[in-house]
Amino acid sequence: MHGKIHREMAYQVIEDFSKDLVLEYLLLCMVRPDWPAPNRIRENRIEWLKQWMDMPDDSKHGSTSRNDHSYKLTKEGSRFKLVFGGGTGEQATVVARLKYDARDLREWRVEEEPRVCGLELAICMHWVIDMSSPPHMYADCDQELHSKIEDHFDKVWKADYAQIKPQLDFSGVTPITDVYNWARHHIESRYDQNDELITAYKAKKTLLKDARCKELAAAVIKDIAQNIIDFLVFAKKQVNGFEYIYDLLQKQVALYS
Repeated sequence: MHGKIHREMAYQVIEDFSKDLVLEYLLLCMVRPDWPAPNRIRENRIEWLKQWMDMPDDSKHGSTSRNDHSYKLTKEGSRFKLVFGGGTGEQATVVARLKYDARDLREWRVEEEPRVCGLELAICMHWVIDMSSPPHMYADCDQELHSKIEDHFDKVWKADYAQIKPQLDFSGVTPITDVYNWARHHIESRYDQNDELITAYKAKKTLLKDARCKELAAAVIKDIAQNIIDFLVFAKKQVNGFEYIYDLLQKQVALYS
């Protein structure tokens, strides 16, 4: 996923979760010490946060060429097989990338580098969305189909999110103790759902018109949103509480002034 899912939807979920100051903390992280006062306005910081969450995507991002965006599975009997891009030299999957960046949250907090910690958290949002979206989890999805699904999700996320928001648990549903296993288990548990959605697309059905595809799309949007929330609950523990790290950053910003 990219574009509006990574930028607008991710921001909306964080804003809805913001009872724990996570949004204010992240927005404060977006202010560089050398920025002049006119550039520090909230609108600029919101846009910069959205850019950070979308930053891992670039012109080389695709369906099979970037393992760091995917954990693409196929199924052989009852066993899952992880399919790598092959020949790219990029063998770290999105699950591994999320694990490494999640580990860095705690390390930067221990080092008392709250701004860098917040930038890592913004990047983690990207990996959480990629590990929750069908084109990044299902091996038999070519670039054309990958792009089409992403484009359609960008069109429907807002209406779907409004409907599923009351079903979300903002205190977290799945306690995360091991990020890698949490992400891997989620991907494996959604294999059949992803298979059904992508098979429907291959049959020229789309989530913009087909009733079952619309239902599957709403389930994916719910997964993305709940996974973001569950990860934020986990991240809160890693940084010793968003109130703590926000206060630490405020004190450092005061020194820059």
